[in-house]
Amino acid sequence: MIPEKVVLFYLLLTPIRPPVKKWVTFPEEKVFFSAYQIYTRNNKIPKVELLINYEGNDFTIGEKVEEDFLAIISVHPMREDAIRDFLRKAHLNWEFIDDLLANKKIKRLSYQNYQYFMRKNVNREE
Repeated sequence: MIPEKVVLFYLLLTPIRPPVKKWVTFPEEKVFFSAYQIYTRNNKIPKVELLINYEGNDFTIGEKVEEDFLAIISVHPMREDAIRDFLRKAHLNWEFIDDLLANKKIKRLSYQNYQYFMRKNVNREE
């Protein structure tokens, strides 16, 4: 059996969602492009990719909508536009979010001029 060739690549990531730690900031694009140029010039690194933009609203909905929603936003705070898409796909209205907010299961926060929602019990510095 011949082992498959393993291709290594490196990702340079920016905090596109609200970070857990307050000290984490959103760097200027020129910082990322400089880092990208440095890494791509290194012959030992075969592939370098940048992830500096929001990746979209494609979240999966299962049969247990509330449970699935809370599981997603405990790992990935969700932008308001993504929530609206999620609710539309689940055939729900904004009352679903209002109820979660009222029951303190989720919280709303602002980051990079967007409104995000995340699980209330996530260990995020306030």
